[in-house]
Amino acid sequence: MNQLKSLREQSLTVNTITSERKKYFDLQAQIEVLESKTDKSKLTAQEKYILGHKEALLAQQAKNAALREEIAQYETATKALRKMQEYSTNLVAKSQAEQATFGMTSKNAGRYNEMSELNAQRDIALKGTGNPNEIAKVTEEYNKAKEALQQSWRQEDQNQGDWITGMKVGLCEFAEDGQNVFKGFRDVAGNAMNSVSHALTDLVTTGKMDFKSLTKSILTNIIEIINKLLVAQAIQSAMGWMGGGSGGGRAGAGAGAATGGYQQAYTGGLIYGYANGGGVGYSDRTWWVYWNW
Repeated sequence: MNQLKSLREQSLTVNTITSERKKYFDLQAQIEVLESKTDKSKLTAQEKYILGHKEALLAQQAKNAALREEIAQYETATKALRKMQEYSTNLVAKSQAEQATFGMTSKNAGRYNEMSELNAQRDIALKGTGNPNEIAKVTEEYNKAKEALQQSWRQEDQNQGDWITGMKVGLCEFAEDGQNVFKGFRDVAGNAMNSVSHALTDLVTTGKMDFKSLTKSILTNIIEIINKLLVAQAIQSAMGWMGGGSGGGRAGAGAGAATGGYQQAYTGGLIYGYANGGGVGYSDRTWWVYWNW
C-alpha cells in the first residue's frame, strides 16, 4: 500500500518516470515496510543491511535517478532539435526547388525534382563517410542511377514523339470502349430510369409529362452505343485485329453477333437506317427521327 501511495503521489508531478526513479520509489517503499515490522529479529540479512544503510542507499539511488532524468531530458531536447533542423532543411529545399523550377514546364520541373532526389540520396549516403572505397562505391552507384534516369527521359521524349503509336492507341481505346456494350447498356438503363423518375416527378408536380423528349433521349443513347460498336468493328478490321482477315475471326463474329440483333430489331421499326448486311446509311426518315421525335 505504501509503495502504491508513493508512486501515485509522484505520478502527479512527474509525466514520465524513469526506471531509476522507479527503483528509488521501490526502495523507499521497501524501507517503510521494513521499519513497520515490530520483530526485527525475523528480518533477513539483506533486509537488515537495507535498514542499516538506508540513508546511503537512498542517496545513491536518488543520484542515479537524477542522472537518468537528466539524460532523458537531453535526449528529448536533442530529438526536438533534430526534428526542427529537419523541418528547416526540408523547408529550405522546398523553397529552392520551387525557385529553381519557376517558369519550367511540368515535365521539366518533374525531372528536376527527380534529379534533386537522386542527389539528396547520394549526399545522405556520403554523409559522415571518409573511407575512399565507400565513397567510390557510392559515386559509382550514383552515376549508374543518374544514367538510368536520363535514359528514361530520352525514352520518354522518343515515345512522346511517336504520333503513329499514339493514334493507334487512341483507336484501340475507342474500339475497346465501343465493344463494351455491357457498360453502355448498363448506363443507358440507369439513365433511362433516372429520366423516367424525373418525368414522373414533373407529372405529379406540374401535371405535364414530356414523353417525346424522354423517348428521344433513350433511343439516342441506344443509337450511339450501336454506332460506336460498328465503328469499333471497322477499326478492328482496318488494323488487322480479326486474325482471319477483314471481317473474319472470332472478334468479327463477336461484333457481328452483338450488333446484328439490334439491326434486325430496329430495321423498319422505331430506329430507321439500319440494314442487314452491307454499309449502314441514314435516310431522310432517319434524320426526321433524330430531330423531330
